[in-house]
Amino acid sequence: MTRLLTVVEVGELLQIPPEKVLVFIRNHQLAAVRLSPQTIRVEPADLENFIQKKRTIKNNANNRQDKRRTENRLEVFR
Repeated sequence: MTRLLTVVEVGELLQIPPEKVLVFIRNHQLAAVRLSPQTIRVEPADLENFIQKKRTIKNNANNRQDKRRTENRLEVFR
């Protein structure tokens, strides 16, 4: 089983405040698992999908490089 990420960890990976991560979750842009009223976790695969959907650069070489960078960052949590 893959380790789930906290909202704070997702924010650190994306270099955004945790509050913004919660906005993405509330707006159903980022899938999350609510374990209790105050405990939310994100699967690394869902974070990768979110990043792919938000991607604005369509250049294949850039996409491959960005995907590798994201995978390398997420590897810490696996």
